[in-house]
Amino acid sequence: MVGMRPINDKLRRRAIAIVASATGSSEDAARAALKATDWGIREAIVALETDLEPERVRAVLARSGNRVREALRAAGEGTEGPPNSP
Repeated sequence: MVGMRPINDKLRRRAIAIVASATGSSEDAARAALKATDWGIREAIVALETDLEPERVRAVLARSGNRVREALRAAGEGTEGPPNSP
């Protein structure tokens, strides 16, 4: 479900619930993270768990093959590197 693109109100409510559940955050925090990441569920989860800015989150996810666990592991180890690093 993290690959879902919430394009209507029903899917946005579902995305908020998914992000809140995955991160243990409030629905308000989940909504804010989703809005900051253009409603990207993966991005919102990583942003809430790491406190990285959306641009940095996208870079970490890209280097992690869009896998949330690997992105969280990389960010936790401090190996996310600058956004344009190889």
